[in-house]
Amino acid sequence: MGPRFVWALLVIGALIAGAAVYMVVYRPAVRGPAEGPAERPTPMEVHRPTSTVRVFLPKQVGANTYLVPMQVKVQATEDLPRVAMEQLIAASEEQGAGVIPKGTRVLDARTRGSVAEVNLSREFVRNFSGDARHEALTLNAILHTMAQFPGVRRTRILVDGKSVETLGGHLEILDPVAPDPAWLESSGSR
Repeated sequence: MGPRFVWALLVIGALIAGAAVYMVVYRPAVRGPAEGPAERPTPMEVHRPTSTVRVFLPKQVGANTYLVPMQVKVQATEDLPRVAMEQLIAASEEQGAGVIPKGTRVLDARTRGSVAEVNLSREFVRNFSGDARHEALTLNAILHTMAQFPGVRRTRILVDGKSVETLGGHLEILDPVAPDPAWLESSGSR
């Protein structure tokens, strides 16, 4: 037996001894069935920062219809204008408000200085059916929702990336439009 063989036996012996110590000291003992309900580890909660956006939905007050803000808690993101528009569409559908035409999707929404830009799918125009008052209500729901973002005073509304002259033939939206405060419940002027 050469010195290498002796060293190999010593190393193997040390590994076996180490494994035995681990099995006795560190490895939990095998237990019988648990006496109570099995404890399950609770999933670790991940804290995701949130933000609050406002969406404006119609509310009937007597013979008048106003827009009232609804606070919506959303996951914090740099894309809050888009999220706000998506929340406006979702809230309109959930509450049966019909303020945004059925099937409308947000293609993009962003702010650029004092002008917000909202790009909606063609269903926005295709599925709109309403008079001048309903058109003003729909547009102002969007305009007030976008005006919550710092510095925004007007909103450009695009359909499939292109400017459109009007939503329903009553109000021109070719250029950026400012929200009309008379549509807000607090204005009391309608």
